[in-house]
Amino acid sequence: MDSAPIALDERTILAERPFTHPRWTAADGRAMERMAARVRELVLRERPRVKGRRLDLFYLEEAEGRSHRVVIAHWDALRRGASLMVVGFFGQRRPGADELEVHMADSVLLQEFVDHPDLLSYSSLQLAHGQWGNLVLFRRVEGLQHWNRSPFHARVAAEISPRYYRSIRLHNGRLPGGLFGGAPIRIVQTKYYDFAGPEGAPGHCWRAVRTYQGPTLSR
Repeated sequence: MDSAPIALDERTILAERPFTHPRWTAADGRAMERMAARVRELVLRERPRVKGRRLDLFYLEEAEGRSHRVVIAHWDALRRGASLMVVGFFGQRRPGADELEVHMADSVLLQEFVDHPDLLSYSSLQLAHGQWGNLVLFRRVEGLQHWNRSPFHARVAAEISPRYYRSIRLHNGRLPGGLFGGAPIRIVQTKYYDFAGPEGAPGHCWRAVRTYQGPTLSR
């Protein structure tokens, strides 16, 4: 059984696990801001394209030809001024990892979105070196808890992610005033997962958590 997560303070640097360096919080935060800005632009410019329990998908192109997919599930909630819960997912892919399994899991998760009434939007942004970052906006914390209780989501986290990623940074935060409140995303906690472990043993998961004394701004 894996041990409990290690508690890191805001300045802890682990040379043997560079993906946990505090500078990545700022870098990931900037990517999260970019994704939130694009959601904001779409909400201002576009209107729902489908009706009922269906999703609107937008495929955008960013600088240097990088891809950016935005899934909008609840337009009206995104237009309101209420504060939102934020999750940022940044995984470091294993060399030669099988992408087909992850793409199939992504398709299933998309179909489940309509069963999560507090999940408002889901963004996937291509980053440097073929990596990706994800931003999920929730109406309230209960929506995040509902998402975590999904059996398929739990299977992805426990089985598929460890095969595809070497390591993961998972940020939790909030967006005060929502998309149009003018405030930056505030990251309050980062969870770290290293699936190689100190000996590179398959199946081992090293975990840590960094909780910020004051919310870390993404700008």
